[in-house]
Amino acid sequence: MARIPMWFGTNEQLKCLPGIKRLEIQTADGKQDVCYAAKTKKESFILPYRISVDGYVLAVDDQTYYNANTQQIAYYQSTGSLPMSLPIYSLTAGEILGGTMLWTAIGVVLALIIWQHLMPASSAESFTTDSIKGTNQQQSEQAHNPEEEHE
Repeated sequence: MARIPMWFGTNEQLKCLPGIKRLEIQTADGKQDVCYAAKTKKESFILPYRISVDGYVLAVDDQTYYNANTQQIAYYQSTGSLPMSLPIYSLTAGEILGGTMLWTAIGVVLALIIWQHLMPASSAESFTTDSIKGTNQQQSEQAHNPEEEHE
């Protein structure tokens, strides 16, 4: 059985920006090899309802990062470790759709409720009555032709 994922709270993801070489920085833990990364934040209540770019960091891997202030970025740019013109990360269509699933689900449910209330009652009755008549007619024909079932 397929399981529908559910989330609560905030989830961060790090995305190293393409085209920028990794650089080495000095930290309290010694030298670290990092990339210039966008930090995305996804907020969820059962399903994700908001996704955004929450800033830029120096990422060691997909979970560990160091915040960098404008002075540090300027220093790495002046040494040539980072380009003078830093790219801006744009969320992909898939990230946006995945990050707003709650609103999509609410929209689908509301659309179904509205469609159900706007659908004329006579059409609904006609559809149901025709479906039942068709089913009864098929059962009746099978009951009268038992030879077809044993062939």
